[in-house]
Formats: sequence, C-alpha cells, structure tokens
Amino acid sequence: MAEDVESADLGGVTGTPTFFVNGQRHHGAYDIAALKAAVKSAFTSARLQPEYHRRDAGERGDASAN
Repeated sequence: MAEDVESADLGGVTGTPTFFVNGQRHHGAYDIAALKAAVKSAFTSARLQPEYHRRDAGERGDASAN
C-alpha cells in the first residue's frame, strides 16, 4: 500500500477518481465522451490504431466474469 500512496503522490493524485491515459494524468472531464477522446488522442499521438474485437454472446466483459 505504501507504494500505491507514493505513486499517487508522485502523480499528483489528491483524490478519486483520477484517470491516467498512456501514463499522463487526465485533467479533463470524467464523462465517457471526454475519456474516449483522450484515449483516441493518445492512440493518434502514438500513431496506433485501436483494435476492436467482437465479444462472444456470453462474454460479460468485466472482471467478475473470470
């Protein structure tokens, strides 16, 4: 836990939620549109294209499914 606190201090985290995109703290809004734009911008900056994978009908897509 001490490592998490130190990491948060170094990252300028003062509360939750705090989002990081590609290692950079996101200072914008926390709604899905703003976060999606930040991720797309990071992909563009890295000259990457996101890969979209179709989910199987029974796949939930969350950690509780594992």
